[in-house]
Amino acid sequence: MQTPSDTILDFLSGRRSVILSTLDEKGLPHTSYAPFLWHEERCYIYISEAARHTAHLMERPLCSLLFIEDENEAERIFARRRVMLSCGVEEIPDERPLHGEILTGMEERFGAIVATLRGLQDFHLFALAPRSGEAVFGFGEAYLIEKPFETIVPKRGGHPRRQG
Repeated sequence: MQTPSDTILDFLSGRRSVILSTLDEKGLPHTSYAPFLWHEERCYIYISEAARHTAHLMERPLCSLLFIEDENEAERIFARRRVMLSCGVEEIPDERPLHGEILTGMEERFGAIVATLRGLQDFHLFALAPRSGEAVFGFGEAYLIEKPFETIVPKRGGHPRRQG
């Protein structure tokens, strides 16, 4: 029997891109997406300065991630499987050995396009470190992620319906 942590990590390994929410210079949310590589409890993205979310992450190193089941795969549209994570952000400079290790992993996962992107000067590698989150795998199957991925507890109840 799988633990909630195993279920979450299996779900993440089945995704190739993540929906990314950042904050702009006015503190307003901006939503985009990026291909990612999950490695040692961090999500890594390799993104261009041409994308607004890159400047946002450099200026405000916080973001929210949404990994969600494709609509066509969902058994119920109101209960799509998903994992939401609030993250701290760290840029990984070119000279760190981790930079090359992660980009090699991305090249294995996504193909030759990563080798092309590595030759461009405006791409940056970011490590997104989860701090907390939630996972939903169906009605009545929701979890709070308190210490990624050490403490995962069932989420109880919902919000009461408004009357009148």
